[in-house]
Parts: sequence; C-alpha cells; structure tokens
Amino acid sequence: MTASVSEKCGSCGRPSSARMRHCSTCGWSNEQKQRCCLKCEGPVVLNNGMNSAAGGGGGLLGAVMAWFFGLALSLTLLFGVAFALTLAGVFTMGFKCNMCGWTAADNLLSKQEKEEKGGKRFKMILGSAACGVLAVACFAWWAWAMKSRLNGS
Repeated sequence: MTASVSEKCGSCGRPSSARMRHCSTCGWSNEQKQRCCLKCEGPVVLNNGMNSAAGGGGGLLGAVMAWFFGLALSLTLLFGVAFALTLAGVFTMGFKCNMCGWTAADNLLSKQEKEEKGGKRFKMILGSAACGVLAVACFAWWAWAMKSRLNGS
C-alpha cells in the first residue's frame, strides 16, 4: 500500500497529498510556487485595494479645481485626498484572490510574503506621510496668500 502523503507544503510545512494541486490548509501550490485560493483556486497576490484609475481621475479633478479655487487650495485638497486614500490603502492591503476576493489570513503567509507585505506597507506609509506634509505646506501657502491679499500688500 502506497502512502497518499508524498511531500510537504512549501509554505506551512504540513504534509500535502500528491493528488491535490495545492495545500488544503494554506493554499500553497508547490508546482506553481505561489499561493492559490482555497475557494476557487485562483492566484492570491498582494493587493492594496486601490486601482490605478484613481491617479488619472485625480489629475483631471486637480486641473478643474485649480481653475475654480486657485493653485494653492486645489493642491491642498488633492494632497489631502491622496493622504487619506494612501492611508486607507495601508489598512486594506493584503493577499487577496484575483478571481473571488478571498483574503489569505496573516498566519497562512510565508516569511517572504510577510516581508513583501511589510515592505509595501512601509512605502505606502512614507508616501502617505509625504502627502500629508505637502497638504499642510500647501495650506500654509494658501493661508499666507489670503493674508497678504487681505492686508493689501
């Protein structure tokens, strides 16, 4: 009688059946060297919850706002929105299935996946902080311009 367990999972180390395409505990596929969804077997990748269309829409919105509000106030609003969206991305980031949206729990992730997530999260926090600083600087610029305009200088 042959054993049904032929190898160990490359991520969690638990015994894995040769008949299964991926580990039934964590979803790791030794053949593909990536994590698969436990529901639909789709690829599980690092997703920050934001899409790339937000940048183009922000640029268009900024051009319209600059026309109506002026450069300093529109930059303040844009950097404030960018700060909020980037910070929201930090909290919604995780390894998610591209097909069904299933989120892998942190205890199922390998060391490399945790390092990748931590590095991406750190970069997003730095970007969010930069947007916050720029929003405050643009607001100070707008306040200075309003004060000098009111004083008649």
